[in-house]
Amino acid sequence: MERDILNILRGEDPEQQVSGEPEVLPEIDGYSDDASFDAAARPDGEAASGETASGETEPCMDEGDGERAPAGIAGGLFKKLSLKKPEKKPDEPEKPSKKPAETGKSGKKAAKKATKKNPEVVEDGDEASQELAARRDLYDWIQSLMVALMVCIAVFLFGVRVIDVSGSSMYPTLINGDKMLVSGLFYKPKAGDIVVFKTDSYDPNKALVKRVIATEGQEVSIDFDRGVVYIDGSPIEEDYIAELTKTKLDFIGPQTVPEGCVFCLGDNRNASTDSRKKEIGMVDTRMILGRTWCVAFPLADARLIG
Repeated sequence: MERDILNILRGEDPEQQVSGEPEVLPEIDGYSDDASFDAAARPDGEAASGETASGETEPCMDEGDGERAPAGIAGGLFKKLSLKKPEKKPDEPEKPSKKPAETGKSGKKAAKKATKKNPEVVEDGDEASQELAARRDLYDWIQSLMVALMVCIAVFLFGVRVIDVSGSSMYPTLINGDKMLVSGLFYKPKAGDIVVFKTDSYDPNKALVKRVIATEGQEVSIDFDRGVVYIDGSPIEEDYIAELTKTKLDFIGPQTVPEGCVFCLGDNRNASTDSRKKEIGMVDTRMILGRTWCVAFPLADARLIG
């Protein structure tokens, strides 16, 4: 191995066959054939540094990297075989974080903290999330309004109606111009209710509002001299009328209310066209549009109707 290294340094082929006696290697730079490359093999424990002619050791520095290298042949090998230090790469820019922008409450809190520290810096992800949240809120509001509007339309079409009072036949309970909320949903007429109905024999295009006085099977009679109404032979207390019932119209009694019908009178008895009139008579319950629950307008006069 030592011979091969020396032959390489002298430019000779290390595999050349040598015949005869082994070639005596000359001493080069303090190197002898008897010397060992391994400093640990030296009997005197000397380090593998270059030796001068006086036998003193002299440190040998490798140019460029400042590391101590052995002198002589070992120093030459060290220079040729030493590895270059890896070059330092220039500082690379930090890669952007692949972590997605936080959304929700935690993301908003983090955005607020970052904004307080540096109000000029606003994350694009935060802007996008805020814009998306605003659009969702707007969509929810629009959806809620649409649902509410559809419910109101359905209620007013099939459950509740707004009907204007025209005339004074129900004074003092109802006044001309009042707007009533009327509902016929699951309604069954009973005495005392104020109802809205139509009758083909009187005016099919006009709705009438009157008070139910008697229901099917009850007997109605009126004492026009005293102005008192009797139901099944007993006078009824009417604290809602404007004046006593003195106007007879076409009524001849007593009369029994037939099945599926009601007998109705206006609260302003002497100025009302009602069941006393022949063209109206007993009102078919199927012609009742509904019961009046309240007066909704004008707001100053809004009230429930008992």
